[in-house]
Amino acid sequence: MYDSGDYPKAMDVALKQLGYDELKKDVEARRKKGEVTGIGIASFTEVVGAGHGADFDILGLRMFDSAELRVHPTGKAMLRMGTKSQGQGHETTFAQIVTEELASAADVAVEEGDTDTAPYGLGTYASRSTPVAGAATAMVARKLRDKARKIASHLLEAAEEDLEWENGRFYVKGSPDRAKTIQEIAFAAYTNLPEGMEAGLEGVHYYDPPNMTYPFGTYAVVVDIDKGTGQVKVKRMVAVDDCGVRINPMIVEGQIHGGLTEGFGIAFMELITFDADGNCIGSNFMDYLLPTRGRRRSSR
Repeated sequence: MYDSGDYPKAMDVALKQLGYDELKKDVEARRKKGEVTGIGIASFTEVVGAGHGADFDILGLRMFDSAELRVHPTGKAMLRMGTKSQGQGHETTFAQIVTEELASAADVAVEEGDTDTAPYGLGTYASRSTPVAGAATAMVARKLRDKARKIASHLLEAAEEDLEWENGRFYVKGSPDRAKTIQEIAFAAYTNLPEGMEAGLEGVHYYDPPNMTYPFGTYAVVVDIDKGTGQVKVKRMVAVDDCGVRINPMIVEGQIHGGLTEGFGIAFMELITFDADGNCIGSNFMDYLLPTRGRRRSSR
């Protein structure tokens, strides 16, 4: 079930950013002069994340994932994940999620890939970590914030419904000076609890997503080819991606740049292959395919 998507808008934005109408006229004029040039446009819908466990599994294992969050008495936090970063920037984005929900990013340490300490999870593959493990991180942080609200209510001697959450602290409505920071609440979680409450400020959440997620977009590129040498020059490139909420825009842009680099390589016949024994077949320029232009033989 597709969750959303305004595909015509993605196309319109891409063509506008490219300056399509003017470029099309320019391309047509240059082709009449014998130049080889063109505009390529491609739209896509991608399926990422993981579906609900009742419908999606791997060898019977549900495709949920996990996050364990522990806030120490000092207010510093440890986030342990069931996934492992492969260069996507988990350490940054997951810490930002905790920051948004609970505390300062400077006080959040992210630990991944240690099977001795990590909660159970299915690891990292494809594009599932943020929609699943990221959601688990948000959910466990909210659980801890709910408990923190109860502790703040106890410390401030105010009803829970009279407390507001803002910038890592709870304060009494109408009295912003009457407040307790998450650091103060974390210390109280081990020293000054409401009667009957279990000590500590920690928890784990296993997130079973309701659906896959469906990012989409349109890419457009202007290409020139030298008729004499066959050299390809990418003159202009526009990438329009609707990926939902961007936790860290710089990381999103970096991932798009990396994807474009791979796309250019594949389009220009880059290929790394291995034989049955695991030896790289194209390990040197004697074996690796280098695109060349054949010389036409004269009939004379």
